[in-house]
Amino acid sequence: MSEVYLIRFGRRTRDIAAVVRRLLDATKFGERVREGELVAVKMHFGERGSIRHVRPQVARAIVSYLRERGALPFLTDTTTLYAGHRRNAVEYLETAAINGFDIATVGAPVIIADGLLGRDYREVRVSGELGAVAVASAIAEADAMVVLTHFKFHVSFGIGGALKNVAMGCCARKTKFDMHAAAKPQIIEERCVGCGMCARHCPYGAITVVAGKARIDYDKCVGCGDCVSMCRFGAVRMVWGGRERAEKMLRMAAEAVHGVLSTFDEGKVLFVNVLT
Repeated sequence: MSEVYLIRFGRRTRDIAAVVRRLLDATKFGERVREGELVAVKMHFGERGSIRHVRPQVARAIVSYLRERGALPFLTDTTTLYAGHRRNAVEYLETAAINGFDIATVGAPVIIADGLLGRDYREVRVSGELGAVAVASAIAEADAMVVLTHFKFHVSFGIGGALKNVAMGCCARKTKFDMHAAAKPQIIEERCVGCGMCARHCPYGAITVVAGKARIDYDKCVGCGDCVSMCRFGAVRMVWGGRERAEKMLRMAAEAVHGVLSTFDEGKVLFVNVLT
């Protein structure tokens, strides 16, 4: 069983870096990292202009801790299925910089782990629903990993925590598609005002507005859920088809986590969770 360490910081905290260092020292993770090893600091850099992501100061403290031990840390994440400024490596790197994450601010390079368009991965065989996991290449080839997660709620997973950060965040689009296929969005007609926001933002052209109501083409829909978050009127919901389909997605997520973690030696992955 893993040991869990808790440290508090709030309005009176003057030095976030010192607090983070105390936490990392307690884990003794630095003793398991060797000089010259490539260490992925896996995190979400936030949507463009967002203020809800983990602060760059926290990431910088982790980077400094790893560099002092001779490691070669890099910050990393993968591209998304849905529309926005994280769907390819170019826009995501620009977004990361806008939100305060680049080598000048955090002391380590930012690398998009699954390449330019989310197609750069190493396939890892697993048992269960997935059969294989498309682990983003920069994750699969790293020697160690710090999973830096901002705890929050999530429309599909319930909780967007460390497991989702690994299951979705460390995998290329192939596995993201497989997991999202367990659920599909549905239009609630009485709430739909026909504004077309969901149609304009659907990255797969799966939504049209017909007679003042949104319509979903399920042959094109991949279940990414972007339309759910885009709708300002609560007119789109995810349909799981009952408890069985919801549990199927969570099982696949667990399999994806197993596939990702299997690329690391024992003791080479540290989870740091931030609750704000």
